[in-house]
Amino acid sequence: METAPEATAAPSTSRPSFLRVDQDKDPGVVTVCFVDGASDIDPHSSYTTYGAVICLASYDMLINYKGLSLTDYEPMLAESWEISDDLKTFTFHIRANATFHDGTHCDAQAVKDSFVRFRRLEMGPYLVISRFCDDPENMITVQDATTFTFNLPKAEPLFMAAMASSYGPFVVNMKRVEENKTADDPWAHEWFLTNADGTGPYKLVENNFTEGLKLEWHDGYWGQMLEGGFHTIEIRVVPENATRRQLAENGEIDLATNDMTEEDYAALRNVPTLQVLTYPTTRVDWIIMNWVTLSLEARQGLCWAFPYDEIVKGVYKDTVKRTGPIPDNMQGYDPNAFVYTTDLDKAKALLETAGLVNGDSITFSIDSESVRSKTIAELFQANLAQIGVTMDISAVDTTTQEDIVYGDAPAEEKPHLMGLWAWWPDYNDGWNQLAPNFLIEAAGGGGSNGGYYNNPQNADLMKQAEVSTDLTELDTLMKEIQDILIRQDPAAIFIGQVLYTTVADATIKGIEINPIYIEQYFFHRYYRELA
Repeated sequence: METAPEATAAPSTSRPSFLRVDQDKDPGVVTVCFVDGASDIDPHSSYTTYGAVICLASYDMLINYKGLSLTDYEPMLAESWEISDDLKTFTFHIRANATFHDGTHCDAQAVKDSFVRFRRLEMGPYLVISRFCDDPENMITVQDATTFTFNLPKAEPLFMAAMASSYGPFVVNMKRVEENKTADDPWAHEWFLTNADGTGPYKLVENNFTEGLKLEWHDGYWGQMLEGGFHTIEIRVVPENATRRQLAENGEIDLATNDMTEEDYAALRNVPTLQVLTYPTTRVDWIIMNWVTLSLEARQGLCWAFPYDEIVKGVYKDTVKRTGPIPDNMQGYDPNAFVYTTDLDKAKALLETAGLVNGDSITFSIDSESVRSKTIAELFQANLAQIGVTMDISAVDTTTQEDIVYGDAPAEEKPHLMGLWAWWPDYNDGWNQLAPNFLIEAAGGGGSNGGYYNNPQNADLMKQAEVSTDLTELDTLMKEIQDILIRQDPAAIFIGQVLYTTVADATIKGIEINPIYIEQYFFHRYYRELA
């Protein structure tokens, strides 16, 4: 997962030639707006929302989460499945009429080979598969053309949840791998970076990452297009917030998610040609704290000094619920977890102990393109000033900010605070939400543990949670872990779980947004209802 886009200020970009500009739009075309593009749409390496949108349109997973549920599943490429009582054997029956975009038939062996590629490529979301099936060559057995089985070494109650992730478990056309692989690139990663070939409903026909791309209905798709469904998907990259809002008001885009301000959404709710949908997600926002350069007392003091109410009401406009790092709709959430409030007296006492009152300044790195981050930093700076603590705010561009968090610079060279940071899980599991952010293995280029958090007790409990075969035990472990991360040895200043908003043309029906599929669209389920 990535830091999520929001209302930003950015340079203008030109409109790609293939995207329409007329108001008399084809009802069979749906236009989607994104803040920026991506340089990777390989389904086995891409870890961006933009990339996942392309993957969900072009590829199939075996299953996906059903409706709004995070515990029920429905068929995708697999039309049925059986699970053994001991939760070790998972047998899938794929659709006999599934074909890739080049016309190649998809059989069970192709699915197995695709999972082997996913694991062996070892990029992006590969932990989604390696956690459960680290040896797909030997753990996946093909019975016949439409049937194969995962034979796992231990009970895996979360395996189905992982198979429904929109990051990674997609089936690619292995014929394309054979055609495009090289000695240095045995999995044809370079080809899949910019091309797509799956069994999904839409095939990629034009691609310009900085401006947009175009997908068209795959005539060989195993499913049927709905009446009023879309034969063409056009994705536009529009960096400017004001432009995105204007395009929505003018009916020039059909879908945009979480990329305008709350003030914009309030105004757009009064536009009769639009529907503005606000809904829960699994995203949690926080400020990363440098575990190495900030003492325990300093980190606890900063948590008490943070202006939570001002930020929840004034910045988020009540579209965030105070939580720790695990949202309330996910496996492992603790409804009784400790939550900080603002207490400047407690903050001052702790920060005095840490030597920060009238001492060295706190450094806070923020994304210069994020209006929300700037406002949060300034409010926090004002609170700290009241108790004699100086905060220096450093605004850097998005790429630099991500390099600071993801990069391998020593902790001593990183800021004390980094944010605003956002994260959501690959699938419904607390361990999956926490591991990339709060294990030392995920620091220094291995994940988003930009603060080099390294609490030994947390690490031990996380190891137990990773291999747990019982959901009740997992919940108990997650409760202990959350108390460490929030209260005992805080890793971040946790703001809370975020609501998202999608602006859609009022004629588009069938929109249903599962909390795990953040900024994702199931285009083949949508249709346009015209008067």
